[in-house]
Amino acid sequence: MPWVRLDDGMYTHRKLVDVSVQARWLLVASVCYANQNATDGKLSQHAAETVGMMRDPDAAIEELLAVVLWERDGAGYRIHDYHQYQPTREKILADRAANASRQARHRARNGSNGVTDAVTDGVTGL
Repeated sequence: MPWVRLDDGMYTHRKLVDVSVQARWLLVASVCYANQNATDGKLSQHAAETVGMMRDPDAAIEELLAVVLWERDGAGYRIHDYHQYQPTREKILADRAANASRQARHRARNGSNGVTDAVTDGVTGL
């Protein structure tokens, strides 16, 4: 299961103290989106407008740009210092491949995940 890394002092960071709750949420949602989709911190215009599920994200986007938590990147945006805390696309894809390989080896050895049968038999045998 992938995770994003957020500094536990993030809520008091000088760049965040003066932005709205909506902008803070958009930042967190954008980091999650970028990690999940292995974008290396890049967001298309569409992703930037929809990831936070806001009716009108323009003000929050402008706030993030104003404090340099996001930067313009061609037709979209880039999360500032994304790789300071988050893994690269290369690392994410390598981890996913390693996990898939490990799971395939386990299933080949054991024939199944070993959870469903034992639990079902134990419960239905009452």
